[in-house]
Amino acid sequence: MRNTIIITLFAAIFLTVSAIPWPVGVTPGGQDSSWTIMTSYGNYHGGSGGWEGCTNPAEYANFHFGVDIEDYPNFAPSDTVRCVRDGYVRQIDSVLIAGTDYQYFLVICDSMSSTDGWCYQHMDTPNFSETDVVYLSDSLAVMDPLVEPQAHLHFMRSDSVYSSTHPGLLNPLDSLIPPASSDSGFTWEFHTDEDTLFFLEEMIHWNWPQNSGNPSDVWQYQVQPDNIHDAVDLFYAYWLTGDGNKPLPVNADPLNPHKIEWTLFRLLQSDTVDVFTRYVVEFTGAIGAVSDTTKYRQFYFRWPLRQYLFTGNPGLISCLTNCGDATGLD
Repeated sequence: MRNTIIITLFAAIFLTVSAIPWPVGVTPGGQDSSWTIMTSYGNYHGGSGGWEGCTNPAEYANFHFGVDIEDYPNFAPSDTVRCVRDGYVRQIDSVLIAGTDYQYFLVICDSMSSTDGWCYQHMDTPNFSETDVVYLSDSLAVMDPLVEPQAHLHFMRSDSVYSSTHPGLLNPLDSLIPPASSDSGFTWEFHTDEDTLFFLEEMIHWNWPQNSGNPSDVWQYQVQPDNIHDAVDLFYAYWLTGDGNKPLPVNADPLNPHKIEWTLFRLLQSDTVDVFTRYVVEFTGAIGAVSDTTKYRQFYFRWPLRQYLFTGNPGLISCLTNCGDATGLD
């Protein structure tokens, strides 16, 4: 008799409750193609304290609240950010992010009294002013070329008055048309030769090894699969990318799946028994609220990229056993 674990990554769930086109288009009406995702909804997003901040219950803004769409240098001029829905410019503001560069963001709502809307960030000087009426496919601005690490649009659903400490209200991939699915020419690639499972001694996530850059800090707590006697935590290292049908990707950045399903099977000589199935933290709904701290912080191991512990491509590491469980989500 032996046990085996099967893991499934769900890249996105396409509800399209409020269907909108993609917010980037070279020409008016050219928003009918999906674009490569640079950073996904729910990705770890830095913040004070590095990866230690990710497991600090006082931190609330370390998760990426939208999707990033990268600027592609083969287009001239810079890729145009376009309106995804008729509405009103509820807010325009600028922030100093890098050096002396002021980058703009807009929030466009269905009406001036709406409580939330679509927020477009990291743009050059906008083509509109607050309270202006805007229409589908209007050119809002171009991506600011000085944004680091490279020019990109950050697109999210936010409150009508944006705050960096407020959560993202939904995953934009649930609303974008064409959807980020293989049927629409989008390629989600899970690099199966890069996935790795390992066990560590069970401990509360605040006590996980520090991100010192020394793999021995982690492996001193490793438990071999054939030597498990007490409670352990199961970790999964993986690499997932998402490439749109236009244009070709410039970088292959590791993305965060919507959710991870894992099942423990008991293999008998005469039969296979499904012991249990678990769904680990689904990244849908509002992300980043203070009340979500423990649930979402546990999704990530303290070490940000698998290259710190393994050779090969960068990727993410998630704790499967210590996470908030969403049993029954299908």
